[in-house]
Amino acid sequence: MLIALNKPYGVLSSFTHESQSASDAGKRTLSEFGLPAGVYAAGRLDYDSEGLLLLSDEGALIHALTTGALRGAAIDVARTEPLPATDPLWDAPNLLISPHSSTSGDGYADRAFDLLCTNLERLLRGEAVAARGDSGIYLLRKMLRRHRAAVAIGAAFAASLVLTLMFLGSIMRPLKDLEDGIRLIREGQYGVTIPVTTPDEFGELSAAFNGMSKGLAEREKIRATFATYMDGGVAHHILTSDTAGAGAEVEVSLLFCDVREFTSFAAKAQAPDVLARLNHLFEAVVPIINGHGGHVNKFVGDGLLAVFGAPEPYADHAERAVRCAIAMAQRVNHGGSGLFSVGIGVNSGRVVAGSIGGAGRLEYSVIGDAVNVAARVEAATRDLDDEVLITEQTRMAIGGTIELVNRGLIELRGKPEPVEVWAPVVQTAERRLPVSPDGAVS
Repeated sequence: MLIALNKPYGVLSSFTHESQSASDAGKRTLSEFGLPAGVYAAGRLDYDSEGLLLLSDEGALIHALTTGALRGAAIDVARTEPLPATDPLWDAPNLLISPHSSTSGDGYADRAFDLLCTNLERLLRGEAVAARGDSGIYLLRKMLRRHRAAVAIGAAFAASLVLTLMFLGSIMRPLKDLEDGIRLIREGQYGVTIPVTTPDEFGELSAAFNGMSKGLAEREKIRATFATYMDGGVAHHILTSDTAGAGAEVEVSLLFCDVREFTSFAAKAQAPDVLARLNHLFEAVVPIINGHGGHVNKFVGDGLLAVFGAPEPYADHAERAVRCAIAMAQRVNHGGSGLFSVGIGVNSGRVVAGSIGGAGRLEYSVIGDAVNVAARVEAATRDLDDEVLITEQTRMAIGGTIELVNRGLIELRGKPEPVEVWAPVVQTAERRLPVSPDGAVS
C-alpha cells in the first residue's frame, strides 16, 4: 500500500528512494516520529514537495485507518472490481472508497475524478491519502503539480495586477492633481500648487503647472495693485486690449465734480483732516459713478473727472452721466452725512481717448474741448446756484427722459460763443442703469 502525506509528522533525517520495498534494509519506521508502526518512509511525495511518500502493508494501513491513528482516505484505483463488502476498509472512519464497479461503468470517470479532487483537498490539508497501487499516487501527484502550477500562475497574475495598479496609480495621481489644479485656476484661485511626485514627464508637467500658477498669481497681484491706483475698468481694458495704448476718437459724456468752498475749508483745517474729508467724499461718489457704468479718469485736487462711453462704448452714455450726476448730488448734498457740498457739470462730445505720457510713465486719459467745457459748466453752477448743469449737446443726446429746467445761454471762459445749459431736477426719482455696453436701459 502507498500512503501520501503532504505535511510530514516529525522530522526525518533521511529518506529512502520510493522504489524500495518495505523489506529493504535501511528503512526506518516512523513510530518514533508519531506515526503507526509498519509505515515506512519511501521518499518525497514530489520532487519539490515537503510531503512524504510512505509504504505500508495492507494490514498496517487497515489497522491505522480503522483505529484512527492515521486519518485519511483510501482510493481503490488499481482494481477493476468493486471493493468487497467484507473488506475491512469499509469500517475506516473518514474514508472515501472508489465508487466504480468497473472501469467502463456509467459515470465512472466523473465519480473517480470527484474522488481524486476530494483526496487532493485532504492531501493539501496534511491528511493521509492511501492507495492500493501506484496509480492512485500517480494521479494525486499529477493533480498536485497542476494545483501548484495554478497557484503559481494565480500568484503571478496577482503580482502583475498589483504592479499594474501601482503603475496606473503613479500615472493617474498626477493627472488627478493636475485636473484639480486647473479647476481651481478656473475658479480664480491663482496661487494653487500641485505636488511634484515623480521625476518623469508627469513631474515636469506638474512643475510647469506650478510655474504657470505662480505667474498667474503675480499677474493677479499686479492687476489688483494696478486697479488701486487706476479705475478697475480702465485697468482691465489696458491689460486685455492690444490697442489700449493707441489713441481713438470717441463720443463720450464727461462729468466734472468739484467741492464748493473747499479753499476756505482747507485754509482752516489740518492736513490729515483735509485728506480724510476728501477721501470720505470720494468713497461715497466713486461707487455711484461705477454703478452707472462710468470711470473715474482722474482726481483733480478736490474734484474729479469721470468718463462715460470709454473705454467701454455705451450708446446711452449721456443719460448715464446725467443720472449719475443727479444721484451724486442727492447723496452728497442731501444725504445728511456731513459730506461737502458739490457742484457737477456734464457735457457730451468727441474726445481722443488713449494712453498719454512718456519716459515710462503713462496715463489713460481723454483730451478735447468737450473736457474743458464740462469743467467750465461745473464752475457755472456757483453762479446759477444749481447743483447740476448739463450742456445743450447732452440734453439732445438724452432726449426727454429726464426732467430739465432751461437756464439759458451763458458765457464760458475760452468759448467764443455762449453755451446753452440746463439744470436737471435733483429731486427726480432716480433709477440705476445697467452696467453693460449694450446701451440697454433697465
